[in-house]
Parts: sequence; C-alpha cells; structure tokens
Amino acid sequence: MLCGVALFAVSVSQVRAQDAAPAPEPPPYKISGVVFGDYYAFPQHHLEEWDGQNGLWLRRIYLTYDHTLSRSLSARLRLEANSNGKLAGGSLEPYIKDAYLRWTFTGRQRLTAGIQPSLTFEFVESIWGLRHIEKTPLDLYRLDSSRDTGFTVSGPLNSSGTLAYAAQFGNDSGNNAETDKRKGYRVSARYDTNPGFSLEGMFGRS
Repeated sequence: MLCGVALFAVSVSQVRAQDAAPAPEPPPYKISGVVFGDYYAFPQHHLEEWDGQNGLWLRRIYLTYDHTLSRSLSARLRLEANSNGKLAGGSLEPYIKDAYLRWTFTGRQRLTAGIQPSLTFEFVESIWGLRHIEKTPLDLYRLDSSRDTGFTVSGPLNSSGTLAYAAQFGNDSGNNAETDKRKGYRVSARYDTNPGFSLEGMFGRS
C-alpha cells in the first residue's frame, strides 16, 4: 500500500512537470496548396463535336504562403488559377486571391488590411461544407464579391468568444484595382457556440 502511494505521488509530480513545460513555438511560415480537377468523358452526346470526347483538366489551383511576423502580426499571400469551367479550352488564369496584413491588438481584436475575404462570404463558407458540390446561395446569385480590398476590424465581444462582430470598408472592386467612386461597407454580428449553433446577421452596402 505504501508503495502504491509513493508511485502515485511520483506520477503526479511528473505530469505537473510536463504540464509546466512551455509549448513549442509555431514555425514562422507555412506554405500550403490545393489542386483539384477531374477526368470527363462523353461516350455518347447529341452534339457531334462532343460525341466520344474525353479529357483531363485542372479546375482550380491554390498556392498559399502564411507568415507569422510576430505574436501580433501576420501576413498571407494566396495565388489562385482557374479554368473557365465551360469546356472551352484555354489556359488557367492566375491572379492574386489574398494579400493582406493582420494585426491582433487589445486581446483578440484584429485589424486586417489588403485583399481579403468579404464579410458577406467569410463565415457562411466556413460552415457550408458543400462547396465542392455547389456554391453558397450568396455566391450562386452573385450578391457580392468573395474578396474586397480594404480594411476590417473584428473580434469577440465576450470572453468565451460566442459573440463576435466585424466591420469592413473596401473599394467594392473585388481583387481588382479601384476605378470608380463606389465603396463597400459591411458589418456583421454573430452568435456561435461552435460546435452546436450559429446565427449571423450581416448588412452590406455598395
């Protein structure tokens, strides 16, 4: 019995020593990518030019570089290339999908500047889970662009993070340079128990 108590005390002290060890620092940068495509075939088709045609193609390519400059400052550069999606041939068109700098301040509040996800899509697409099958209704009916160039302030409203806000000001030109007087304004408020229940209200004007 005494041996059992002694062994128990030793194991507890070892766990406490391990818990006290500092967690390793994450790497300062990360390179990631996604490539997807398919093989198509039309054994029979009512149009003669498609009858018996088959082939391989790449639909979309992502190449992402994330860099942690400090505990409060990070950056992302993402390149994307797409096929035209109409079986019309041609080259994949590359462009800059994301290019932003993010500063975390006053706890978990964040300021993001540059080409970044639009508030209209960011949360919805993160929980959609069916993007490989179909776009979200917001994207399908082209209610807004998936990206905008501008500034966003966001963060939690309570310590648990279940309540959050975001406010975005952009040029309303997506990934493109601004060539008009229009601007985009978006604000959102969200309740999210994650996992469990999510509710978001979003207002946008462009």
